[in-house]
Amino acid sequence: MNESNEEISIDALEQCARRELAYRKRVYPRLVDQDKMSPQKMAYEIACMRRIVEIVARMNDRLF
Repeated sequence: MNESNEEISIDALEQCARRELAYRKRVYPRLVDQDKMSPQKMAYEIACMRRIVEIVARMNDRLF
């Protein structure tokens, strides 16, 4: 874990964003089924994280 002010690599950021996207795709539908999240909110939140993954991946590609 990196809770200090150490630099975090772009690879680590991309992996983290991809894990979060997978988590949202797995968990959010259950929240919708349980009426704890609206389908619109689920779609929006997943789309936001998908876009973050795309941006970080593009940044990572430009560095190497």
